[in-house]
Amino acid sequence: MDEDFQENLRVYVQDVVRGVWHRIKTSSTGQVLTPGHVPSMLQNFIDVLEHQKYGFSTPMEMFYAIKNQKILEAIKEELQEFLETQPSHLLPSTMRTLVSEKSAELIAKFKDSLLGPNPSHHSELQKELEAHLQEEQEKFCSSYTTRFTCSAVTLGVTAGLGIYGVVGAAAARGTVVMAAQPAVVVAEKTVAMEVASTTVALLKTGFSALVGRFFRV
Repeated sequence: MDEDFQENLRVYVQDVVRGVWHRIKTSSTGQVLTPGHVPSMLQNFIDVLEHQKYGFSTPMEMFYAIKNQKILEAIKEELQEFLETQPSHLLPSTMRTLVSEKSAELIAKFKDSLLGPNPSHHSELQKELEAHLQEEQEKFCSSYTTRFTCSAVTLGVTAGLGIYGVVGAAAARGTVVMAAQPAVVVAEKTVAMEVASTTVALLKTGFSALVGRFFRV
C-alpha cells in the first residue's frame, strides 16, 4: 500500500467516523448508521486489511478484498444453517455423505462468486474456506454420531427390543452401513446371526461396547 493510498484511506475513515455524529449516513444496505455501528464496521475492515497484509495498492483491489471476505462469511453461515436443519434419524455414514456433498457444493459456489483479478488472493480465501468447512464437518459428524447412537439405544431399550433390535434395525435400514465403515470388519451373515441372539445374553456381555462397535464411523 503506497503512501498516497494510505493517506487517502486514513482521511476516508476519519470522515466516516466524524460524519456519523454530524449527519445521517446509511450503509450499502440502506441501514442508518449510528455511533454504535461504527466500531464493529471498522473492526471488520481492519480484519480484512490484516488478512491481506496490505496486499493491494488500489481502491478497487481493496473493494474486491472486502467483498470477497463478505462472500466467505456468507458461505460459512450457509453451512451452519444447513447443519442446523438436518434430521436426526439418518445413519451417521449417510449424514457424513450429505455434509461432505454440501461442503463441495459450497466450495464450488464460492469459487464462482469470487471477485477481482487476483488469483493468489482467491487461492488463499479458498484454502481458508476449505479448512473451515472440513473442521465444521468433522465436529458436526462426530457429535451427530454420538447423539444418533445414544438415541438408537434409548429407543431400542424403551421399546423392549434390546440392543440387538437396535442393531438389527440399523442394519436393515442400511445394509451397508458396515461396508461404509472399514474399521468394522463384520460380514452381513455375522450381523444377521448376532441380531438373532437374545437381549439377555447381549446385556450380560456389555451392550455399550457392542453398540459403539456397530455405530463407529
